[in-house]
Amino acid sequence: MLIYCAHRYEGDRRNVEQVGEVLRALQVADPENCYVSPLHCFSYLKYDDLAYDDMMEVCLDVLSVCDMVLVLSEPSMGVQREIEMAERLGLEVQHYTDTWKGPDLYKCEGSYGKEHR
Repeated sequence: MLIYCAHRYEGDRRNVEQVGEVLRALQVADPENCYVSPLHCFSYLKYDDLAYDDMMEVCLDVLSVCDMVLVLSEPSMGVQREIEMAERLGLEVQHYTDTWKGPDLYKCEGSYGKEHR
C-alpha cells in the first residue's frame, strides 16, 4: 500500500527532520507498506523555487496515486488541501498518534496490500 504522509512544512526545515524521524520508525516497523513523504520527495527544491499553488499541485499529483493518507501533524493550509483532495478521491484519511498501529487494510477500499504485489 502506498501511504501518503501529510505533514506541515511552511518553509521550516525542522518539520522535515521531525517527520523524517517518525517516517523512519513507521517504515522500519511496517515494511509491508510504502510511506511517501512529499517533504522528502521534493527536498531538492528550495521553499520558493515554485509558487505555493504549483508546489501543492505537484504534491497532490503524488497523493492521487496513493492508497490512503496519513496525517502526521496539525493541519496547515497545505495539509488541509491534501485531506480535502483525499476525500474527493475517496481515500481513507487516518491521523497518526503515538498509539497508531498501522493502516487498517480492511477499511481501505481499493488498497493494494502485500497479496497484490
